Amino acid sequence: MSLQDLPSGIKANLSELDDVVIGTPSENDVLKYIDGTWTAAPDATGSGSLADGDKGDITVSASGATWTIDNNAVTNSKVATGIDAVKIADGSVTNAEFQYLGGVTSDIQTQLNGKAASSHTHTISDVTGLQTALDGKQAAGTYATGTGTANGTNTGDQTSIVGITGTKAQFDTACTDGNFMYIGDAPTAHTHPQSDITNLTTDLAAKSPLASPTFTGTVTAPALIVSSETASRVAILDASKNIKSADTATYPSLTELAFVKGVTSAIQTQLDGKQATLTNGYGLTGTTTKEVALTTAEAFCTQETTLSAATYADITGASISLAAGTWLIIATANGSSQTTTATSMIIAITTSANAVVAEAAQDIPAGTATVRTWGNLSLSAIVSPASTTTYKLRGARGTTTRTGNCIISDGTGLNTANNVSNNSDKSTSIRAIRIA
Repeated sequence: MSLQDLPSGIKANLSELDDVVIGTPSENDVLKYIDGTWTAAPDATGSGSLADGDKGDITVSASGATWTIDNNAVTNSKVATGIDAVKIADGSVTNAEFQYLGGVTSDIQTQLNGKAASSHTHTISDVTGLQTALDGKQAAGTYATGTGTANGTNTGDQTSIVGITGTKAQFDTACTDGNFMYIGDAPTAHTHPQSDITNLTTDLAAKSPLASPTFTGTVTAPALIVSSETASRVAILDASKNIKSADTATYPSLTELAFVKGVTSAIQTQLDGKQATLTNGYGLTGTTTKEVALTTAEAFCTQETTLSAATYADITGASISLAAGTWLIIATANGSSQTTTATSMIIAITTSANAVVAEAAQDIPAGTATVRTWGNLSLSAIVSPASTTTYKLRGARGTTTRTGNCIISDGTGLNTANNVSNNSDKSTSIRAIRIA
């Protein structure tokens, strides 16, 4: 930094630095501006040190105390030859060992993999011409040598045949006992252990036994043809375990067997879960005996119930309990007015929790203190309770101009004075038929 580059307020002209406190400077001191005052102070970077920063291939830091060679700064042109091999990798390779790489032209491991092991064997076919050469040699044995021939007949045991030459066939002919053989030859009838046969033991170990063999992989067998049997029939084993074509009079045919295709579970289990065939049942033509049992439920109003409010109230006795399923509920109600004020008869089918499933209403004109006026309502609903549920009849009177009490009857006014209920308990009712 030059004097001209000093910050504003710092005197740029050295001759004007009249407030500099020099004191007695020491070797390598520098002039520093500290807390608004110029003063002599030691150079923090040390004598002759560089200021921090990138110096090309080297970066100076820590006030000149640390010099770091930049990445990729050391190139081949900057490195001298003759580097000691102990500087490479973990240093375990010597210079002499490293020098052995000279002259290698391709991957060393690949070349080693292509070489034979130090200890290895060869078959006869691996040696060029060996089998041909062996075929031209005499079999191993000790042979008689000399002059003359073996033609003729010799009798008795021969202890010496020196001087006799000839072929083995000639020797066999010359010996009337037929026991002549070469020393070293195996007898005509002889045996060998498995180890004498090349690869025999390992080849046998790779085979499956004839009795109860165990196969792996894909086993390919020839087509099995039984020419004495009938084609296109199911094959079975008879009592003697022979393969036979099954008689279709006793066993299913291939066409019948094909009907099983697509079945996903036990057929009998599926059949057992189906509805039995209906015979002589409702809805079948020409039947006289009705064998279908319908599940029903019914209840009647067992006591006159006076509806004196415009809110629903239970009708005495008109309540049924239905099991899980689907039911058709049918209800009827007979009501009357015995006052001089008209009324409305409002009837509902509800659950035991008073949830309305169906409702209806009818106006009933005013009666008198002695003579009743009557009304009748019918309503129905289809319900499907998930579990056993109670259903009942509930009723209410009208409002505004129809506030007279409505009396729900437990009977009709048949043959009664002034049309009062005859208490038959067969009038107002709730009935149900199970339909599913």
